[in-house]
Amino acid sequence: MSGILIPISLFTKVFSYGLPGTIAGLPFVALFILVLFQASQRTDTLVKPHIPRATILYVLLVLVLQFWAIGRSYETYGDSIQGIGVSTSFVDIIGLVVTVILAYYAIQLTVVTSKNILTFIRSTIVTLIVFELVVLIPQIIAAVTPYMHGWVNLMGTLFEKRWHGRNFYDNGSYATTMGRINGFEAEAGYLAGQVGLTFLPLLISGIANHFNFWSSTDKSKKSQFIIEVTFIVTLLILFFAKTTTGFIVIGLSLILLFWKANHHDRLILTFLGLISVLFMIIAYVTFPVVRHLLNQYLFQKSGTENRAGGTIALLKTFLDHPFIGIGNGWAGPYLVQNAPAWSKNNWEYVNVYAISGYPVLSVWGGWLAQYGAILVLPPLAYLYKKLSNVIGFKKSFVKNKKSDAQIVLYNVTSDAFEIFLIMFFVLSLLVFSWSEYYILICIFFYIQSLKILKVQIEKE
Repeated sequence: MSGILIPISLFTKVFSYGLPGTIAGLPFVALFILVLFQASQRTDTLVKPHIPRATILYVLLVLVLQFWAIGRSYETYGDSIQGIGVSTSFVDIIGLVVTVILAYYAIQLTVVTSKNILTFIRSTIVTLIVFELVVLIPQIIAAVTPYMHGWVNLMGTLFEKRWHGRNFYDNGSYATTMGRINGFEAEAGYLAGQVGLTFLPLLISGIANHFNFWSSTDKSKKSQFIIEVTFIVTLLILFFAKTTTGFIVIGLSLILLFWKANHHDRLILTFLGLISVLFMIIAYVTFPVVRHLLNQYLFQKSGTENRAGGTIALLKTFLDHPFIGIGNGWAGPYLVQNAPAWSKNNWEYVNVYAISGYPVLSVWGGWLAQYGAILVLPPLAYLYKKLSNVIGFKKSFVKNKKSDAQIVLYNVTSDAFEIFLIMFFVLSLLVFSWSEYYILICIFFYIQSLKILKVQIEKE
């Protein structure tokens, strides 16, 4: 069952705008049914959940403080067109808590052995390959040529998540309308975050550790070649997504691969890197299409006023409400009030944000402003503790030069966890769908799988 978690979570299309996005789509229904089925096979799991008391208290604290913060924001901005209403805010925060709990149980009930861990990892790699062949590569073709529009528009109509009231999908899909690729996400930047967090950590760790994802005994280089080609194709796809987030993911991926590689591989990567830089310089000078793309989305990117102004406004809002925040979903009126004047003189702000709502364009800023330090700091401390324990445990068997199958799998998974966290917190300076199931499932997978492998290694 662990092998279906990531494929299910990619279908993020929302079927009702009256409910929180994470409980208004296919993943919620499918995972809910999966959890009930798995729980019916292990009836003690839900009756006696393995959840620390501190976690239960934290969830209660979230509900109490968020209800307080939402009520306070409603009292101040209840009549603002930027406000989302008390009932919607309450439902959204409850929906967020339910989403986290559901993702947690989906992992707890399906990832219980090292075999389940390998199934999850293999399924994730296969899902990426199929996703690229069936969805992403056709989107690239449709975005730059008149071909495959019918297929891409059909997939977009069936599975594409869309922002309500935007014209990004007028020609049938985001790819054929905007000339950029988005997978099943609402925009290209969200696809980059999805790929960078769900798939690339495992690819990078597998390449760096020369890990055979398909067999623990087969020493052939075929598996490694498949992973390396998939990694290169994935970076090329992110390039054609034409998004700043995609370029950041590409750069981070190469840096993290160099960091995790051994000395011999670093020499090869350095050589390939120099050749790639030379090739990019020649392409930039020679091909106007490449030059225009890099200028528009990287070197001379315009239209950043809303992102910069919104981030400043979020930080100012946090400083004004540092402890419990302003409440989930209530950033809009505070952003309009606190955004610098120089960031409001653009078409998107005047015609979209000022009328229909100013979105959160920085995950870090959104966390701090909406939830406050009291709710943000405990999860950060928890992740830091988990990471410290993982690194400390790994050092213990590295010194002893142990290298059995469980330890190799632990190395691969722990490296992927480190890469995931770095990617997660760097990308959080921008915006991505941090509360989607594919993100939460990955977080809980790494924590759960490393705990299982640690117990098995200590027994052996």
